[in-house]
Order: sequence, then structure tokens, then C-alpha cells
Amino acid sequence: GNLQIWHIYAATVFNAAFTTFQWPAYSAATTLLVPKKHLGRASGMVQIGDAISSLLSPTIAGFLYVLSGLKGVLLIDFITFIFAVTTLAFVHFPAPKKSEQLTAEKKSSLLEEAAFGWKYITARKGLFGLLIFFASLNFLGVMISPLIVPLLLGMTGADTMGMMFSLVGLGMLAGTLTMSAWGGPKRRIVGIIVPSILQSFGIILMGLRPSLILIGVSGFIFMFFNPILNGSSQALWQSKVAPDIQGRVFAVRRMIAMAIQ
Repeated sequence: GNLQIWHIYAATVFNAAFTTFQWPAYSAATTLLVPKKHLGRASGMVQIGDAISSLLSPTIAGFLYVLSGLKGVLLIDFITFIFAVTTLAFVHFPAPKKSEQLTAEKKSSLLEEAAFGWKYITARKGLFGLLIFFASLNFLGVMISPLIVPLLLGMTGADTMGMMFSLVGLGMLAGTLTMSAWGGPKRRIVGIIVPSILQSFGIILMGLRPSLILIGVSGFIFMFFNPILNGSSQALWQSKVAPDIQGRVFAVRRMIAMAIQ
């Protein structure tokens, strides 16, 4: 009756496997429900949930665990899942128009179906370049992220470090609210390049000298522009890829992003 480490491993693998199906379907459904001009705002609204959960979830989870134990936490998680599924059941999703790629395509094997997304991206230089660009950003980010905690612990204690991460979370929340209200620039590529440059300045600012103020400000800057960067990218992909093939294409896009991380 005790929780074992292998239970956590199994649950993580199980969750990750189904998230692989969930995210592409969710993104494709958003394209069908939201007008093209509001895709950036929709992406910002989706990221609001991520920002709020990153800020509040650890605190709430710890409080609930002390109050009701692991069973209580799992029960609440199950109830929220039922609530989400119930609300989703009342949403009408229009059927996407069949694109030329699928109209011309003959019946294919499962392996060929899986390779379709990769072939679609590589056949379009703009989308392939965007994929490589974000893969590079993720790769560089992975090298920087593990260094932040040791850097902070070498300068201050755990309490102050928690405050710093809260400040970073507030930056993300402010960025998502901005993206939700604004929707990003009309030229989506501008909403990708400019935030990337500003984020790089934030990272440079962090490395100028060992200062908590500089680290806090740079972290806020980085996370503020992250929702604008991701929202513009998501809107660009959604507007350039036909809705009926977005699931396949976005699955490949997600796979490469996660593999790099």
C-alpha cells in the first residue's frame, strides 16, 4: 500500500504517452474553433493556464497533500479531469476540409502515416527553418537551465531562491496576459525574431556579474517574452498548415522539440 519509485516512473511514462496524442489534437482543434486573426490571442490564453499552474500548483499541491494525503490529491485530480471532459463534450468541433495532400494520398501503412508529418515539414523550407530555429533555442536553453539553481544557491538560501522563481513566474504570467490581449504582431515572424533577441539580452544581463537583482530582472525579461515568442510561432504553424493534417505535422514538431530538451 506504499508509494514506490517505480509507480512514479510508470505514471510519468503513461502520462507522457497520452500527452503525445493530446497536444497535437488540442492545437488542431484550436485552429478549427478560433478565427485566424485571433490565433495569437488564443495561444496566449492557453499559456495563461500554464503560467498560473507553475505559480500556484506547487503551493496548492503541498497544502492539499498535508490536508488530505496522496489519496485526496489524486481524488481532486480525477474530479478536475471529469469536469474538463464534461465541458469538452458540449463543444462542437467543425469537420476540417480535406486538403490537397490527403486527397491525392492513397492508403498508406502506419509507418508511412507517421512519416507524413516529417516529409511535409522538410518539403517547406520556411517551416523546416522554423523547426530548426526552435530546436536550436531548446538545445541552448537546456544547457543554461540546470546552471540557474546552483548559481542561486551559491549566492543565497532556498527562501530567496523561491522568491526569485516566483518573480520569473510573474514574468511569464505578465507575458501571457499581454499576448492574450494583444495577439502579437501581424507579421508572425517579427513576433518570433524580436522576442528571441530580447531574451538573449536577458541571458547576457544575467552573466554580467553575480547579482541577484540582475538574475531576477533577466529571468523576468526572459519569461515575459517567452509567451509572445511561443504564441507567434504557434499561430504561424496553425495558419500555414492545413487543419486536417495539423495532428500529424504537430506531432513531429513536438517530438523533435521534446527530444532536444
